[in-house]
Amino acid sequence: MVDGATTNILIAVALAIGSPFFVFFGWLSDRIGCKPIILTGCAVAAVTYFPDFHLLSEAANPALAKAQATAPVTVIVISGDCPVQFDPIGKNKCDAKSCGIAKSFLAKGAVSNSAVEARSGAIAQVKIGAETFTAPDPAKVSGEARKAAITAL
Repeated sequence: MVDGATTNILIAVALAIGSPFFVFFGWLSDRIGCKPIILTGCAVAAVTYFPDFHLLSEAANPALAKAQATAPVTVIVISGDCPVQFDPIGKNKCDAKSCGIAKSFLAKGAVSNSAVEARSGAIAQVKIGAETFTAPDPAKVSGEARKAAITAL
């Protein structure tokens, strides 16, 4: 945990390092215009965000980075069965299909995953490393049994 004094020092160092760049790029935008500077910045950001994020996650939580590399999480689903997981107001129910149950379960735990297409009619499965877990089938369980099955997943 970083205390307030350390945070203030880090912010001061970041400003000291960044200030000359503000001055330089301000001068450069006066010479060649803002548009090339902005577009170049956007291009550099697009190329570097993902590698920078991975480096940051490895530095901040090496155990999590190692776990993601050694035991990737894969969801084996029928992609047409998966509802959109974006639900800013909490009204969307994602438990009508097994795919929604599996993806919702992982999303609530903030677990990054990739999807693999399953055969038609298959129940969604979550594969973590070598372990495979089958999501509950909403057609076979309902009510409290469905809640218990989702919790057991």
